[in-house]
Amino acid sequence: MKLIWGSTYKIPLYAQYDIPEVWLLDLQKYQLEIYRQPEVDHYRYILIPKRDETVNLLLLPNITLDLKAMW
Repeated sequence: MKLIWGSTYKIPLYAQYDIPEVWLLDLQKYQLEIYRQPEVDHYRYILIPKRDETVNLLLLPNITLDLKAMW
């Protein structure tokens, strides 16, 4: 059974409340999904960085996360 609670229910709810950025960590796929630019019930951009990339928070660009260190 695959749980899809985050992307199916929570992500649209965050978009409705105009949360500018949401990160969803999929531990089964070793994948990070970054949702940006909320609209009515979804996000305009979904970024899926590679496992060896470094990513920054949208509102705190000086904070970085090295994905290599996570996996």
